[in-house]
Amino acid sequence: MKQNADFVSPLFYNHMANDWSDIIKTIDIPSLVFSGKKSFFNWKLVKKVSEELQNSEFELFENVSHMLFFEEADHFNKSVTEFIEK
Repeated sequence: MKQNADFVSPLFYNHMANDWSDIIKTIDIPSLVFSGKKSFFNWKLVKKVSEELQNSEFELFENVSHMLFFEEADHFNKSVTEFIEK
């Protein structure tokens, strides 16, 4: 782990322990949301979050887990590039 644990630990806890649903609905910038079907985060919940964003796209990676940007780097990079070029 390259990050400072004193910073990352509270950040991760804050991310996981708080309800952000009221904030998510206010985000209106274009957003691309990914999930791996085999991730430890339920992809259906991730998709639901993407549906709460005002201007988002959701992409499910069928055969990967949480580290989809490593597991299918070419697919991930292509998706991000296409999204940015829109």
